[in-house]
Amino acid sequence: MAVCFILLFVDTKGGKPSLWEDRAAHIGASQVPIVVALAGKNNIVSLLTGIGHERLNILHRASSRVCLLLLWLHALTRYFNV
Repeated sequence: MAVCFILLFVDTKGGKPSLWEDRAAHIGASQVPIVVALAGKNNIVSLLTGIGHERLNILHRASSRVCLLLLWLHALTRYFNV
């Protein structure tokens, strides 16, 4: 979660919302394949690593929360920055 927000706000030159609102959408959308790959009992990550789906469920929920936060951040800055 911290890495995504660091990537979001790095090199924004003053912190204007117009500079990081689209970046929030791109980083949030890049989390979708991770969320899908970790979903389900028999997933590709579990097959490759041998880690059970119970432990990978924590990563699935964390990545989906990051995706949700970033996409809400994008939508709200778009809405109020009209």
